[in-house]
Amino acid sequence: MYFSGAILMLQGCAFAKDPDLGIIEYKSKCALCHGYDDKGDGPFAKQLKTKPSDLTLLAKNNGGVFPDDIQEKVDGRKDVDAHGPRDMPVWGNRPVRAGEFGQKTRMKALIDYLVRIQTK
Repeated sequence: MYFSGAILMLQGCAFAKDPDLGIIEYKSKCALCHGYDDKGDGPFAKQLKTKPSDLTLLAKNNGGVFPDDIQEKVDGRKDVDAHGPRDMPVWGNRPVRAGEFGQKTRMKALIDYLVRIQTK
């Protein structure tokens, strides 16, 4: 009896509006340093040696084109001095763990979010 009720509840969840995974990833992994408004003024920004980037200006600061290497910087393939050594990046090891469920989906969503917030 309880089991069938749980199934009905879960089926109802499928009809809810999909959350914006890019925003969720950003707010949970990046916002403490880069800010909840994406401009590099998060609550931890003043404690860092290097001021976090204003992520709304990535394209503008790259000749109007969103940089190709952002995913490599986020997933750890390309060093970002402000993020620290690769063995202990500021955001933890979640984005770079091989084989983690949904890794590619979360990374794609985060990059899509960064593309959407670019200043025109």
